[in-house]
Parts: sequence; C-alpha cells; structure tokens
Amino acid sequence: MKTEKSLEDQQLILDVIAGNEQAFYRVFHLYHHGIFRYAIKFLKSPDLAADVVQDVFMKVWESRGTINPSCPFKAFLFTVAKNHVLNIIKRGLKEKSIRQEIIKYATVSANQCENTVILNDLTRFAEMAIENLPPQRRVVFRMFKDQGLDYRQIAHVLGLSTNTVRDHLSKASKAIRGFLRVHAGTISILIVLLGGRSGL
Repeated sequence: MKTEKSLEDQQLILDVIAGNEQAFYRVFHLYHHGIFRYAIKFLKSPDLAADVVQDVFMKVWESRGTINPSCPFKAFLFTVAKNHVLNIIKRGLKEKSIRQEIIKYATVSANQCENTVILNDLTRFAEMAIENLPPQRRVVFRMFKDQGLDYRQIAHVLGLSTNTVRDHLSKASKAIRGFLRVHAGTISILIVLLGGRSGL
C-alpha cells in the first residue's frame, strides 16, 4: 500500500511529465544536492559535478514524456546521473582538459571512492584485454591469475613445458599492458578513483 508521501511524489512526477514547470523546479530542489554529491564522489571536480547536475535535469525535462511514473523516479534519476558520470570519465580518454580536471581533484581524495559501477567498468576493460589474448595464452593466464596455479601445475594440467607456460604469461602480460596503455586516459582515471586498484 502506498503511503501519502509516495502518492504525493508520484503526482509530482506526473505533473513533470505533463510539462508543469513548477513541479519540475520542485523535483530539482528535492534531488539536485544528491546528484551533485553522487557526481563529485567520482569526478572530484565541483565544476564537472555541476555540469552533471545540469545535464541530468535537462535530460529529465527534455525526455519527460518517456518517464514511466510507475517506476521509482529516484532510481531513474541516478541511473541518468551514472551514465553522465561515466561519459565524462570516458571523454577524458580524448579530451586532455577533462582528464586534467578529474585528476587534479582526484589526487586529494582518491581512496574515498568505492562505487561498484566504476569498479565494474574497470573490470570490463581488464576482461576485454584478457579476451583479446590467443585461446591457449588466455587459459594459461587465467589459470595463473584466477586459480593461483604455479608454472609447474599449469604445465602439468595442459601438457606444456614450464618454459612454454612462462613464455605465455610473459606475452600475455605484455599484451594486456599494451591494451591498457591504449585506453590509458579512461583506465588511469578509474584507477585513481579506485585508489590504485588495477588487478593486474
């Protein structure tokens, strides 16, 4: 059963969908501080966080006709914010000014960021690098990194010499580092935000 407040909130969203500007301003005042805190947690820069707030609410207003009033509005709002934050981080790959802005503030409080969304994005890059390896090299690498097997154990399981295993691991590490260097803009920012955790 919906509470009186939840019914009021739903009516507020319905008014926004209908194009009621006063309702939109009320929504902005209810949520803009939370969106700003969410954005600055990852971007560190107040200017970039303020851009996210502006972009999020512009998106809400421009696409108000597609909002589903039966879905939790707060979850929708923070999903939009998450996408904008990730887009800014990824733009850092190409735009030096954005990369410098994030890193400038990130160095102050890098260890504070533990958000699962960002961690998953970093993990996805690492997985992409591993999946680009030749099949047998990928197997050797996963047995070494994920299963914790040593050279001799891997050689025994796969019927290879220890020198071959060593060669696979050396080439795999080199290939992965090369892949990450190509994506250094995004990766370096993510690693800074995660307090230096790379997993490789």
